[in-house]
Amino acid sequence: RLGPGVDRLALAVTGAALVAWVGWPTHPLTGYLAAGAGLANAFRWARWRGWQCLAEPLIFGLHLGYLWLVIGWGLTAAAILWVPSVTHGMAQHAFTAGAISHMTLVVMSRAALGHNGLPLKADALLSAAIACVFVGAVLRVTANFTGAAAGPVLMIAASLWSLAFLLFFSRILPLCWRRMPAYLAGDG
Repeated sequence: RLGPGVDRLALAVTGAALVAWVGWPTHPLTGYLAAGAGLANAFRWARWRGWQCLAEPLIFGLHLGYLWLVIGWGLTAAAILWVPSVTHGMAQHAFTAGAISHMTLVVMSRAALGHNGLPLKADALLSAAIACVFVGAVLRVTANFTGAAAGPVLMIAASLWSLAFLLFFSRILPLCWRRMPAYLAGDG
């Protein structure tokens, strides 16, 4: 089976790329390691077949978050090695507005639902939040390509990202608030 070996290789190449990126952010070797990390993680992502989870946004959102790691490493490699119009900022936003935002939003949603004894299913608000954070990340990463329209695109991206977390809080905060008396009484 390729699974565990590929996973270990992907983690090793990603770790090496991360160390190189921190130490030598524009060195060609860093670019090649970033390309290797992108390819290895793309292989892992494809092997998991996350697109088969499209019906459940809380699972599909995790796969989208992981896909942003693949995109981030690809953009890092492109910024260093091949494409002058691709910037390090685009890669950083793929990691932050894409990967970290998706993973944070989905994991917090699953934890809040689970700790409140609810099924780990996304309702309309959580599904919309996941969609907003995805579209916001796409717009943020690609805003450099929009030329004069970059300002409005960035504003839309920031608004969607903010809306994503506002939707999350509007769904989850009432659940947490309902449990507050138990926590205060020491029964939480």
